[in-house]
Amino acid sequence: MRHNQYKTWIITEQPLPLKHKKALKAHLETCQHCKKYYLTWLATKQLLNNSHLQIPSAGFTNRWKSSLPVREEREHARQTRNRLAFLIMIGLLANLLYIIRNNLILHWIAAGLSVITNLLVFITKGLSNIGDLLNQTPTIPIFAGVIVLGIFFAFLVTIIFTVWHRLSNKEYHAYEIIIED
Repeated sequence: MRHNQYKTWIITEQPLPLKHKKALKAHLETCQHCKKYYLTWLATKQLLNNSHLQIPSAGFTNRWKSSLPVREEREHARQTRNRLAFLIMIGLLANLLYIIRNNLILHWIAAGLSVITNLLVFITKGLSNIGDLLNQTPTIPIFAGVIVLGIFFAFLVTIIFTVWHRLSNKEYHAYEIIIED
């Protein structure tokens, strides 16, 4: 069944010929979908006819007109940013396609893997040399190493504190007692 024709008749503002009115009435008695559409349309028309126009507050038109240039400027700036971002994306995409087309990306990957491999070989050789050096030195008892490190760090902290104290230009003399009269 074709409901579009009946829906058009329901919402039309033109008076319908008698033949169409009878057909619409008969259809509305049998079709619940179109009947619901008709009742909804009547309720909508009633709301539109009974609604009161809101009167804007005093000065609304002037405020709206005065803010229009600022809003237009913001919109223009937003459109410019969007266009610029679009052009940048197109450029990056063209660059990526060029790289892929000329197989440059494979050369970059190969060069990167070569650098990483050489770095790993260098680190491995360095650790091996350190291990050889440690194997050649005589062993020191652990407590002697802890004592030497402790003395070294105590000396380091003393130097840092002394330098900090000299740079802060604050002199505290615990032995001076100043009594004001």
